[in-house]
Amino acid sequence: MSRQHITNMKNAVQGYFTKAVQAAAQAQKNTDMYRADVAEAENAKLRDALQAARWEAEAAIREAQDAGRADAERWGKLSGAEMTDDTKLLQMDLSSDQFADLVDRYKDNGTMTTLLAQYAERKNKEAAAADPLGIGRYDVSSIPTVEKRAEVYDKFAMSARNLITRVDQNNTFGGGVNSPMLKASIEQFGEPNAFTAGLFELI
Repeated sequence: MSRQHITNMKNAVQGYFTKAVQAAAQAQKNTDMYRADVAEAENAKLRDALQAARWEAEAAIREAQDAGRADAERWGKLSGAEMTDDTKLLQMDLSSDQFADLVDRYKDNGTMTTLLAQYAERKNKEAAAADPLGIGRYDVSSIPTVEKRAEVYDKFAMSARNLITRVDQNNTFGGGVNSPMLKASIEQFGEPNAFTAGLFELI
């Protein structure tokens, strides 16, 4: 599945941050150039424009989130045409490594992934019945599902909204247009790292 929806969220945040930086610079110029009442009037216009820009950015994030969730739903629709000859392997006792290879091979195929999840659930129940103190043979945490894929976009959308909120938090730790920490966070948004690698594996 394309990661374009996450890129669109990042673009929305970056766009708002750029406008906030420009507005802050112009506000300072107004303060330096004009009488206090004139500067305040001009800066009020800047604040109104920036609020509109924030609403626009938040709308773009919601749109990207909704599009990602819709993609997850489409991915999860079962289709016999997506079944491959590898379904025959599910009649065998697969090693955990063999099973993991199949999950990785078919993570973009919702039908095959569903079959793999059902196989793992059945085999893990059999293993638990034979050894109640043991654990399931197959790791199902990395198996994509509609819910998991949709949740990826929910989490990135939440992070994007948090970044936008931090843009407006001037004079607070880690916030405001002059924060190097915030600028770095925006630049790194949507990039695989130790915290997001597991999410990207699901999509």
